Amino acid sequence: MIYQNWYDIFAVSFQAVWDKFFSALPNVFVAIIIFIIGWVLAHAVSKTIKSIVALTKIDNALAKLKVDQVISRFGWRLDAGKFIGELVRWFLIIAFLLVSSDIVGLSAVSQFLSDILLYIPNVVIAAVILLIAAIVSNFLQRIVVASASAAQLAAANFAGLVTKWAVLILGFLIAVEQLGIAQIYLGTLYTGIIAMLAIAGGLAFGLGGKDQASAFLSRLSEEARERR
Repeated sequence: MIYQNWYDIFAVSFQAVWDKFFSALPNVFVAIIIFIIGWVLAHAVSKTIKSIVALTKIDNALAKLKVDQVISRFGWRLDAGKFIGELVRWFLIIAFLLVSSDIVGLSAVSQFLSDILLYIPNVVIAAVILLIAAIVSNFLQRIVVASASAAQLAAANFAGLVTKWAVLILGFLIAVEQLGIAQIYLGTLYTGIIAMLAIAGGLAFGLGGKDQASAFLSRLSEEARERR
């Protein structure tokens, strides 16, 4: 009698598991098919985007803005088509994987993948911010160096570096804020860095450019007397 009860319990449990397996099997099969289709489609779309971007010659335009030099400092090579294509490819792969996990009923996995998809635009925006900051910093550095050199300031190159790094740090902090990392401390950190750069710049101008500043003020005084 006891053995019969254990047999019945085992049989019922096994039958329940077997029924669940076969009831879920069609969904698993459909999920696999959908993911395979998404994988193939993602690769095809990525390849197409790479070809289209290559035809636009956007890399040449970015190279004229010295973007390739900025990127090379990080050990990367300028290839806008590959960047955009890979971004779209992984977006589609994750999207189809999300659909597949929903079909199977993996709610935790679906939520995780959904969070990743929602976070990808922030990563793209942060990358664009860093790129713009790099371009603007180089441009402003040249302007500051040229202006300071025209004014015969000894610390012209240092002033250019201060300007460049101030813009780069600002861009970095904005990008980090876009990513939602340590937002509470960003304002204090940026204020401290800018204050440090301002003090360093003031010391450089005061110690390295005092003779040029004196000569510049003397010329202004002479011109003012001549006009009188």
